[in-house]
Amino acid sequence: MAKVRQALAPPKKILVIDDDPGLLVLVATVLEAEGYSVQTARTSKTALQRARACEFDLVLLDLMLPDADGVILHGKLKKLSPGIESRTIFMTGFTSQGPVIAYLESLGAGFLHKPFLPADLVKAVGKLT
Repeated sequence: MAKVRQALAPPKKILVIDDDPGLLVLVATVLEAEGYSVQTARTSKTALQRARACEFDLVLLDLMLPDADGVILHGKLKKLSPGIESRTIFMTGFTSQGPVIAYLESLGAGFLHKPFLPADLVKAVGKLT
């Protein structure tokens, strides 16, 4: 399926922001195998640099980063790319807490509960691209 998508249109661009290098490699590998173009960032500073340089079709964003709160970074990304709020998937281990889920839904963002399966990642991304 990835080859068909590439033949018909340029690949969708995804920015993955997480401080866990292992997770970044896993997510990028899975999504690139599905035909997406993936860039990664481990900090909010790097994420903002990438977002200024390129318009992304989708953002996968860790809720907790070492240099910023993911929600605050999400607000900055919305200013750079209006409409990104409906094309953002938060990745977090805190989704078992009802208020966190409600808040993420109020932002218009989706979420993946860590740890997640590659198939769940592909399904969530496919819904928004």
